[in-house]
Amino acid sequence: MHFLRRSFYLALAIAVFGGFEVKGQDAKYNTPDDLISELRALAEDTTQTPIEKRSSVAQLKAKSITKNWEYAELLASILDVELEVSLDNTNEANRKLKPLYEAAKSFEDPEVHLRLDMSQIRIDAALGNFKSVKVLRQKLLEDVIEITKPSIKGDVFVAVAESQYMIAEYADAIKNYRFAYQAYAETNNDSDKAFVKLALGNVNTDIGNPTKAMAYFSEALKATNAAGDQFLKSVVLYNIGNTHFQQGEYELTIHSLSLAKSISKKINDEIGIAWAVKRQADAHKELGQWQFAIDGYNQVVDLFAETGSLLNQFDIHVGLAASYLGQGKFDKALESLRKSEPFLDKLQEASDRDEYFLTLADIHAAKGEFKLAFEVISNNYDNLKNAFYLDRQRDIEKYRIQFDSELTDEQNQMLLSENQLKNLEIQTKQEQTKTLLLISILVLMLLLVVGFLLFKQVKNRDLFKALALKDYLTGSPNRRAVLDSLSLKFEQAEQGSTELIVGLIDFDNFKQLNDKYGHAAGDKALQAFSDTCNQVLRKQDSFGRYGGEEWLIVFDDIEFGKVFDVFERLRHFLNEHEIEGVPSTHQFTFSMGLAKYDAALDDNMESLIKRADQSLYLAKSEGRDRAVEWSEQA
Repeated sequence: MHFLRRSFYLALAIAVFGGFEVKGQDAKYNTPDDLISELRALAEDTTQTPIEKRSSVAQLKAKSITKNWEYAELLASILDVELEVSLDNTNEANRKLKPLYEAAKSFEDPEVHLRLDMSQIRIDAALGNFKSVKVLRQKLLEDVIEITKPSIKGDVFVAVAESQYMIAEYADAIKNYRFAYQAYAETNNDSDKAFVKLALGNVNTDIGNPTKAMAYFSEALKATNAAGDQFLKSVVLYNIGNTHFQQGEYELTIHSLSLAKSISKKINDEIGIAWAVKRQADAHKELGQWQFAIDGYNQVVDLFAETGSLLNQFDIHVGLAASYLGQGKFDKALESLRKSEPFLDKLQEASDRDEYFLTLADIHAAKGEFKLAFEVISNNYDNLKNAFYLDRQRDIEKYRIQFDSELTDEQNQMLLSENQLKNLEIQTKQEQTKTLLLISILVLMLLLVVGFLLFKQVKNRDLFKALALKDYLTGSPNRRAVLDSLSLKFEQAEQGSTELIVGLIDFDNFKQLNDKYGHAAGDKALQAFSDTCNQVLRKQDSFGRYGGEEWLIVFDDIEFGKVFDVFERLRHFLNEHEIEGVPSTHQFTFSMGLAKYDAALDDNMESLIKRADQSLYLAKSEGRDRAVEWSEQA
């Protein structure tokens, strides 16, 4: 979205200075006007890149300082700032701009102050200072009333439109782009009108009109080819690639950006290369080409940090997080995502913040931390919902913009005859009726989608709750789940409505199993035991993985002697399993400590578990591979 300003400031400099013949390197400057004339010629020169122009401006500025020509020095300094902004060197441009406001006070030149404000509004927008942007926008619209020069008036409207475009105020942006086009129509500079077409192409991309966007880009590309402006051509090609990206045409995105990048390399435009590389990395990420994406992001992250491009830095860190997640590198993904957090508060678009929270939830879910994933989604539900409403409002706004645009075209072309005026009135009412009907349909669809989202939220909440009670490795109930079951049975036992026995099982020599056959084999053995418990235990019994290779079994209403039979069946059926990585000759054994609920001994379920744990210790000390009942003498 922000890439447009790179060409805008070149057009601005040309419009302000006009066209003069360039002096030779050894030219003598007898008056300040001689130097100013060369500044004007330099601004108009389309054969030089912004980087080359910046070097020439530095020389002219140095000469103006030597000769103490303050006004010429100020104009050179302003052009220098405009070139820095066009190259996306936001931090450097901001540093250079600040002292110029004080210097400009010495000169009664409204155009100078306008140029300073136009640079400032673009810098503030790039840095996320949107309160300042709003103030400057209003000031520019008030000041432009006094401007008579069409080219300057057009530049002001473009600067205002750009600031509105960056925060998705598309209707107002289109209005001011049209004012700019009308102003430029009074000049002979086709490049300015070509730039407006480029800008309108980007607006149409964002509101979902790719066909119209491509038509605008095609016209702008013809103009740049005719003018031989390689820099502006690279900008147009970038935006064509961006439109392909918005449509999910990622291979075409990479191709168009390769063309843009090739031109940027020829003209030594490092920032242009960085923009293309970053967007190509986005496309690789969407295609699941994780390493290509990571390499691209890492190639440009430092450069965007130096220039102060807020949104690009945020996008890169989130993109890296998603790419590392795709590779299964969860820690690196989380580390990259954390680097994007300082930019969250300055982001104007809700959809950008959503990307952060959804990526964070994906990372937690991939790590098996389903509860944390659910909490991220739940805690930011309002933000996600607001973004959804905003998207729907933008859909409605898109249709309103299309309708207004079509209506304006019709009004501009109508003849001033009575019949045609009446027909236009009827047609307008019909279009308005259609628009109202369309808005009603969209509102209904919105209500349906919101209802569906709420339904999905309830389902997801239930899903996450269920996942929070499952052991991630074996799929069996986890410690929390089996303790919940025991808590319920303990209350029933206290009331005397059931006999309760707790068994605590621990695999014998499990460490040696892992050391000999590997941890993967140990994991398979635990999964097999979970399956065995499902086979052997009764429906009223419950079990769960208590921790490591320990399991807790809750026997409900069973004779004590039969528990030993259950122990034997568990061992038998476990050894019937074919466990990957473990020879069939290997015999698994485990020990079990048992404790029966006793009202005199068990004030709470923790004491019951503790007695079972003491019995387990006794079973181990007596030689393992046995079940032992708790007794006071033992």
